[in-house]
Amino acid sequence: MPLNVQPIFQLFLKRTLRGAQRECNYGAMIQSQIIRIVERIPTIKDLIKRLINNPLFRLDCGFLVSDVVPSEASYTRMIDVISQSDVLDVMQDTLIWNGNTFGHFLKVPLKHKGRTGCLTWSLYRHDSLRQESS
Repeated sequence: MPLNVQPIFQLFLKRTLRGAQRECNYGAMIQSQIIRIVERIPTIKDLIKRLINNPLFRLDCGFLVSDVVPSEASYTRMIDVISQSDVLDVMQDTLIWNGNTFGHFLKVPLKHKGRTGCLTWSLYRHDSLRQESS
C-alpha cells in the first residue's frame, strides 16, 4: 500500500490566487526530504549539496529546471510547519491501521527471563513494540 503524503502537501497550499507566487517548490522539498531518508543522506546540508551538484537528482526530487535549490533555512521552516501540525500523527495512525488490517505485522517468538510470549513489531512504527502473553 503506497504512502499517502497528500495531507503534508495540503499544509502548503496557497489559499488564494492573489499575491506573489510562492518562492519554494514545497512539493519537491517534501519529496526530497523523503528521498533524503531513503538514500540515507545524513543532513539537510548534504542534501542541498547533492541537489546543487547533481541536476538529475534534483529532477528526481521533483524540482523544475527553473527552480532554485532551497536554502537550509527554507527546509527548517518547512519542517517547523509540519511539526506544528498533527498531520504526521494522523498519517502514522493511518499506516498502523492499514498495516493491522492487511496483516503487515511481524511476530517474533520471544523468551525473556523465563517468560515466553510473542513480540509484535509494526513495520511502520518502531515505538509500537509490545509483548503478548501466549
